[in-house]
Amino acid sequence: MKLMRSQTWAPKVSSKTKLRALPYIMPSGHLSGSALLTWKCTAFQWFSTVVRAVIEKIKARSIINKRSRYKTYRQLTEIAIYYVLTSNESALERLLCCRRRGFRGLLYFLIKRLDEPMRFCFDQALSSALWLELRGNPRVQSNKQYVLETVYEPMVHGRSRQITMCMNAISDPWIIDGIAYTRGMCFLSSRGSV
Repeated sequence: MKLMRSQTWAPKVSSKTKLRALPYIMPSGHLSGSALLTWKCTAFQWFSTVVRAVIEKIKARSIINKRSRYKTYRQLTEIAIYYVLTSNESALERLLCCRRRGFRGLLYFLIKRLDEPMRFCFDQALSSALWLELRGNPRVQSNKQYVLETVYEPMVHGRSRQITMCMNAISDPWIIDGIAYTRGMCFLSSRGSV
């Protein structure tokens, strides 16, 4: 798992830096309930790291290499972003196993069912998908930073706060309790013991 430290794709709103557990991602691409490692990071860093790891896992699956179900790298990125946002395992399997013709329609159908902050988070992460795929090429980061400044200038602070709250809601269950961690027993706040 490669740690993604840059936050150029995220809105310019402060996200709390906490000790978070990064989940173990199974070879099938599913998130497990156990922690692989802990890392003091923001919600946006946690999200991009997990998305990058899910992309690598589902890229290795043999189902996507079949001719009728072949997925491009961009489609795998879209699947990973949607899965990390929603944790919907059945949607992950449906998107991976569907045929090439039906993929776009199924993805749009699933995205339409998300609420507005989640849809905006999906679009924002997708606009930075090149950075997630290339693991932080500096030229990609600087281009995305320019794009983000032009997008976020007219935005109200409430909208950015909603996105931050959405990212916090996804990553906060993985915050490690500092007292239990220092005593040698690593407990995840709402995912059970590790």
